Amino acid sequence: LPAQDYVFTDGWISGFSQSDGCFTITFEKYKTGLYIRPRPIFFLLFCGAKKEAERGQDSSEEELFKSLLKHLGVGYLRKNKTNVLLEIKSLSAFRDVLFPIFDKYPLKYGKLKAYLIFKNIVVEMLNKNHLNLEGLLRIIYASHQLNVETTRRTEESKNEILKFLESKHGTLPASEKL
Repeated sequence: LPAQDYVFTDGWISGFSQSDGCFTITFEKYKTGLYIRPRPIFFLLFCGAKKEAERGQDSSEEELFKSLLKHLGVGYLRKNKTNVLLEIKSLSAFRDVLFPIFDKYPLKYGKLKAYLIFKNIVVEMLNKNHLNLEGLLRIIYASHQLNVETTRRTEESKNEILKFLESKHGTLPASEKL
């Protein structure tokens, strides 16, 4: 179908995200502030791919993705020779575009759990809580509950982040969970 023939509904977007969506939180190191900043990311791709070349939708779906990107009005496309994926990183895009879709057309099972954890983290960030140590720690702990069955995160990786923060801030306060 030509791109102009695609018709998207919020229910379709939720269903597509149920099968091919992925919520994740990465952590970037900085030289100032709290030294670590969380970055929430939503992808439309195959999350279980073991090789980078297998990730994303087949490049034959590029027109569909371009049309979906235009429909949503947020995010950007990434592509290589064989795959294309939609990626969204903006806090306001989550709040204004994705959350209303997933709240009206709820995801199911493990994807719903991941969405709710992800949403809580984004709300923490929208409230600027990632800019204080206690809020950042809540986000770190919550992020390690995200996609527990499929994540590459380990207790060791969480402890590495905590040790890094401890080296910069001294003894860390006890963290409340989200």
